[in-house]
Amino acid sequence: MIMRSLFLLTLILGAFSYENQEPSVYEISKAIAQIETGESWNGKKGKAGEVGRWQILPVVLRERGCSSAGDYYDFQRVYSYFRSRTETWQDACAAYHRGLGGIHKKAAKDYAQRVANLVESMSQ
Repeated sequence: MIMRSLFLLTLILGAFSYENQEPSVYEISKAIAQIETGESWNGKKGKAGEVGRWQILPVVLRERGCSSAGDYYDFQRVYSYFRSRTETWQDACAAYHRGLGGIHKKAAKDYAQRVANLVESMSQ
């Protein structure tokens, strides 16, 4: 009986492995910051005027009612907006990269996969 219970518990826990769970906004933010600015971010704006470690466009910040700093709280607001309008967290990452209309583009899907890979490697 105990062995059967342990076996069932192992099956249940396996079904709820990290792969099936949505990472926290903090985990996603770390991965996106790594992709956008890496370890050597120098505080400069991006080529299109993107700001902060998350390289958020000023127009996106204004649309979400954020400051112009592009800080972590701004990232949370922007990401949460995309997450509330997409089916998966990976689609939210794709929208973060290319906008809601561009989530099915190859570049957006590649970006979302890079974020997913980084999140997974950071959790190990």
